[in-house]
Amino acid sequence: VSGPYIEALPSSTPGERQARFQTLAEAPNLLGRENGLRLTLSAPRKGSIKLGNLVTYRQIPVGKVVDLALGEQADRVLISILIEPRYVPLVRTGSR
Repeated sequence: VSGPYIEALPSSTPGERQARFQTLAEAPNLLGRENGLRLTLSAPRKGSIKLGNLVTYRQIPVGKVVDLALGEQADRVLISILIEPRYVPLVRTGSR
């Protein structure tokens, strides 16, 4: 079941209460604003990868997909992931 909804992100700085707000036609991509290690992976195709998909290590969620874009020459897909701070030490040179 779905329908109209309103999503809001509180300001990071305190201020006065407001009664009027600006709306957007589409929800902004707020994925990836959290702390952690952001990495960009490159692949020939997107495949089944979607925004918000979990990144796992030994079947344990350690991060998520926060952005998808075409490479500069449009010959690659760039997949931005965010690794949670507590799992950052697991990422090493040569990690796959």
